[in-house]
Formats: sequence, C-alpha cells, structure tokens
Amino acid sequence: MDRHAEVLLMIHSRAAEASRVESLSAKRSQGKQYASSTSSDHQPNLLDSPVFMRPNVEQVNEQWARALVRKGLAMDLVDDKEFRKAVLMTARAGLSYVDGQKADPVLPRRTKMSTVCIPELDKKVEAQVAKKIDGIISETGKLLEFASQLT
Repeated sequence: MDRHAEVLLMIHSRAAEASRVESLSAKRSQGKQYASSTSSDHQPNLLDSPVFMRPNVEQVNEQWARALVRKGLAMDLVDDKEFRKAVLMTARAGLSYVDGQKADPVLPRRTKMSTVCIPELDKKVEAQVAKKIDGIISETGKLLEFASQLT
C-alpha cells in the first residue's frame, strides 16, 4: 500500500470514529432534552434538535472535510465557483431547505438529480446555446447580404 492510500485510510478511520463519538454525544443530549421536556408534560420541540442548532464555523469546516474525505472527492472541489455558489445558496435557503418532519435536507438524492435536475439544466443550457447560435447565424446572414450588395 502506498503512503497516500495509508494516509487516506487513517483519515477515513479517524473521521468514522469522530462521527461515531459525535453521534453518541448527540443522542445523549437529545435523550436529556427529551427527559427534561417530558417531565413537564411538553412534547420535545423538533427545532431544539441538534440538526436545527446553528453550528459554529469550525463545526461546518469539519463536516465539509468529513464529506470530502469520506467520498474521496478532489480537494479543489471547494475552490469551484459553481460548488461554492451551491453551498452559499443552500445556506441562504436556511430552514426552508430542511424537511422539518425528518430533520433532513431536501437536497435532491441521486435519482432525482439524474432524472430531473440535470435534464432540466441540460435543456436550459441547450436553449442558451441555440439562442447564441441563432444570433450568430442572423449576424452572419446580415454580413453575407451586405457583402453581396457591395459586389
């Protein structure tokens, strides 16, 4: 095994362990919240769950690092203009981009992305390209007409 693979394996195992510890900690805190809220005959508020708590910058950075490492994504992905724009738009959408019942983002899964979102984007790009081509053809036609008038 080369050194790069060893480092990736070590990072993956550390990320998995940290994720496990974080998950246990979150479950414990949820249990405490539930116990304290049920003792006064109130239902636990879903908005008080860790999913809806505002993370600090370090927590967000760590989660992005986990996501990139877990899937072995290229580190330059975070420098990509479209990726950064998608992250910013998601952040601006806030809680409107979260299914409150499931406490899960409504980010499209693979099937919807490949059968709906990408084909819709493809149609938009195709329409933009066709519009530009039509403009070029129109201009070229005008130039040809002008050139024929000169001769």
